[in-house]
Amino acid sequence: MEIHKTVEIKSPNDCNGFDIVIGNPPYIKELGNEKVFAPINKTPFGKKYHAGKMDYWFFFMHKALELVKFKGIISFITSRYWINSNGAKKIIKHISECSRFINIVDIGDLKVFDNVVGHHMISILSKETTIKNCLYLRLSENIEKIETSDFDEKRIICSNNLITDDLEIVVEQRNRIKTSLILDDVCSISQGIVEASDKISAKMYKNNPDPKHYVGEGIFVLSKEETIKLNLNKYEKSLLEQYEDSGCINRYFINYSATRNLIYADIINRKKIEQNADYKTLKKHLDYMSDYITSTYKPYGLHRAREYNDFIKPKLIGPSMFEVPCYAFDEKKTFCWNVL
Repeated sequence: MEIHKTVEIKSPNDCNGFDIVIGNPPYIKELGNEKVFAPINKTPFGKKYHAGKMDYWFFFMHKALELVKFKGIISFITSRYWINSNGAKKIIKHISECSRFINIVDIGDLKVFDNVVGHHMISILSKETTIKNCLYLRLSENIEKIETSDFDEKRIICSNNLITDDLEIVVEQRNRIKTSLILDDVCSISQGIVEASDKISAKMYKNNPDPKHYVGEGIFVLSKEETIKLNLNKYEKSLLEQYEDSGCINRYFINYSATRNLIYADIINRKKIEQNADYKTLKKHLDYMSDYITSTYKPYGLHRAREYNDFIKPKLIGPSMFEVPCYAFDEKKTFCWNVL
């Protein structure tokens, strides 16, 4: 169905718009799919609602919120990660300003679609802001229980507690600790470097098989053997930084002998590689790997180089996802892709 006009709900007395919008929107992250996002990003609608690290389906929710009438219903099945994602703050803000959740069906990691992995949820919202409670339903054992309403957990969540001031959706039961201390007041927290990519993954090679390359071959991150094989000159070696690889971090300590070498190609260094003959070997290497580079600044630049000074000072580094906290103190100017 093609929508030819947008209905703006001006007041509770405005009866224009759809009674219900139901959807299974496409789940597409922007990284690596910039061509999919480009057409809509150029439109007034896209410029209004685009956000960094968003998912393509957010646009569908924004559009549903515009199209549904006052007290109309929106029901979407989506991936679950967005409820506490930095890239979802704009869509969560839009939801909180004009609607309330009626039901959330948390499907978790149960198989919903044959070719889609990850955790899923069903969100049912009403286009009004006076609803006080949301019914939270969770499935954990059998997806077929949704047909009989035999859920593993049923719970009422107060609407005022569902969306936090930081624009996250909280469905888990938590013991909240009130404090006046904000972590950002005492330290800086950020994601590490995004190479795009560090090496050729099995998926990348499957999509683009080439006998000249192999799975695990270094792109922006090189093993010690790969570094020696390139025979870099002193100028090129000056762009290499010690890099924390997976398996380097243990709880409370770092195995520095397992680190690799990162080609730190920020905005300054990528221009050196591209334009200066002193860096011709690195340029040749990245040209050679260009079919596997997805960085916005391909082929000579990291996708997200972050701030250089954040890496050369003493810091705690650790994984962004874990079952048990695993952080280690670093004072050897180690660069990393994890949280620091």
